[in-house]
Amino acid sequence: MNKNDQPKLQPEPKFLDKFSDSLLLFLLLGLWVYSIITYLNVQKATAPLLIEPTMNKNMAFLVPLIATFICGLLYILNRLPHLFNYPVRVTSQNAHRLYGLSTRMLRIVNLTVVAMFFGLQSTFYQSFYKHHIYPSIISILLIGLPLLSLVIVVYFILKMYKQK
Repeated sequence: MNKNDQPKLQPEPKFLDKFSDSLLLFLLLGLWVYSIITYLNVQKATAPLLIEPTMNKNMAFLVPLIATFICGLLYILNRLPHLFNYPVRVTSQNAHRLYGLSTRMLRIVNLTVVAMFFGLQSTFYQSFYKHHIYPSIISILLIGLPLLSLVIVVYFILKMYKQK
């Protein structure tokens, strides 16, 4: 079946979808608020992990900008489930279920990506201020969330295989 032959419909968001979208918006806004507060409080100090002895204050917004850009791209892509590649043939009978699974998967991946950027931003500022608050939790986030994303993608792909 050609992609142009796939049904073009938008699955109705369920509670989990609305909850993950709300949590995503909360994390993204939290990332921006954290960056703004840190930008206003940056002191002229040297960071042990930076190459330059002083931090450019404008770099405080690099991570939230990248996170917002990626989040926006994934959100737009999530609105077009008929363009995705599926492991099974998409028919009018299984399209609604496959589209629902794929959009849910993409929402959760988007959530983990923004959470990783939040962890990256907090790690960056903790190293700048030469103190580490909960370094093991941040490390778990930065290592565990990509692995969690991979597990989630594999889980949803296996679930799609069952939708023949």
